Amino acid sequence: MHHVRWNVRRINMSIKSKIKYDHEKIKTLIDDITAMGNRKNELRKPMFERLKKEVLILHSAEEEVLYCKAKNVTSSSIINDLTEENATIEAIIKKMDRVQLNSKKWHEYFLLLKQFLVKHFEKEEKKLIKKLKKSIDATEDQSIEQE
Repeated sequence: MHHVRWNVRRINMSIKSKIKYDHEKIKTLIDDITAMGNRKNELRKPMFERLKKEVLILHSAEEEVLYCKAKNVTSSSIINDLTEENATIEAIIKKMDRVQLNSKKWHEYFLLLKQFLVKHFEKEEKKLIKKLKKSIDATEDQSIEQE
């Protein structure tokens, strides 16, 4: 039974590591696009397409795995806020798809997207993932006490 608890903890920690890794990957893409400035750049389109793909995959994974696990350890208001933020981020991406890639409006949306993503990642890492980790540790402590 001790072995099972260790495996559960390892799985949960790997979720934390995966989320942080995905956050960093997206932040790097944002930084690379930001570094291009406002000038026309042929790499912007493929990089933006990759950014969109990574964000959409991450949101799907978060909502299916992370938020479901977190419902047991945090208030539903935090989960609702994060879910709403995901919807807002996806709406900004859709708006970006509708305007010309190197236009002033696209760059305004990009800055907005960047701000939302950074804030969203911080909230997930500081509020949600920390609470998950504390919950895992507390559960482990309780089961040790009961043995």
